Amino acid sequence: MSRRDKKRTTLTGTILTWTLTLALMAWGAWQLASFHKTILADAQKLQEQSSETPTPPPETIVDIDPVEPTAMPNDRELALMRSVDTDTSAPAPTTLDTPATEPADRTAQIADFRQRADSLLAEGRIVEGRAALNNALACMTAGDSQSATLRRQLASLNVPVFLGSDILPEDPLSLYAEIRPGDSFLKIGHTYFIPSALIAKLNPNLSPTNLKPGTGVKVVTGPFHLRVSKGLQRIDLYLRDMYVRSYDITMEEGNFLPRGLYRIKKEAKIQVGTRLWIGFESATDNLDSVEVAWFYGSAGPRGRSTAHGDTSRGIKLADADLAQLYNVLVESHSTVRIEP
Repeated sequence: MSRRDKKRTTLTGTILTWTLTLALMAWGAWQLASFHKTILADAQKLQEQSSETPTPPPETIVDIDPVEPTAMPNDRELALMRSVDTDTSAPAPTTLDTPATEPADRTAQIADFRQRADSLLAEGRIVEGRAALNNALACMTAGDSQSATLRRQLASLNVPVFLGSDILPEDPLSLYAEIRPGDSFLKIGHTYFIPSALIAKLNPNLSPTNLKPGTGVKVVTGPFHLRVSKGLQRIDLYLRDMYVRSYDITMEEGNFLPRGLYRIKKEAKIQVGTRLWIGFESATDNLDSVEVAWFYGSAGPRGRSTAHGDTSRGIKLADADLAQLYNVLVESHSTVRIEP
């Protein structure tokens, strides 16, 4: 082959190579443009579909009105409590005195209240029937022969409700309160004048570290009070003016705690391991000689002597009973009435 023919062949190959290369580049550019067009079309279609889909409405939040404790009327002991630095916004201490009526009148009143209670309870009106029983008990003296029966009846109705998880419809002393944001057992207890330990007992299935706002927590409208009958060796527990239950006590010979009104002393509910003490102090000027007295259990009373406490100013209970009182009494608000 001549040199001219070789050059012609090489030129033809180069032209074919470039032509094929340009054709491939043009085809690639067309494919890329088609791809971009497809992507843009799909994006526009998705945007149109999303704009046509209605936005779901925000979740509806129902605001529940807070449940407030049922107001109770004041009584004459409120003035006494003010003189011993008690928060006067608290419900007034309960008057636990026996009504000043003649024996014949009291007998008639007791019979009337008991008859009314039987009728109401038979109709299933537990809260009203309970109130009638409580009124009958209030007409009796501490050692009245009928009082034991009434106390048993009231305890069977009230212990499961005021010290347990049961609840009665339309009960002004036991109810479900709404949990608010930031609430704790301690904060709720301050609102209703009950210890946080009692709220835990009333709500065994409720975790104090996982309180959900808007849900309910069972409370009772405190405070609780005590009535001590020295001669009968008995303590009666009241929720405001409603009898709850009784406890047997031991008062050592020579116990000279004078009758009158006391209150649970501030910072005097003491727990050391499993040992408990509850201190109470005078709530009136005529009892200022009693600096502090103690409810105690098997651990013994508290006193100046480390070997033995001052039993002349102490009241002994069974350990289980003392623990229950420890969980219901509120410092500075719960009162203790000592009677002969």
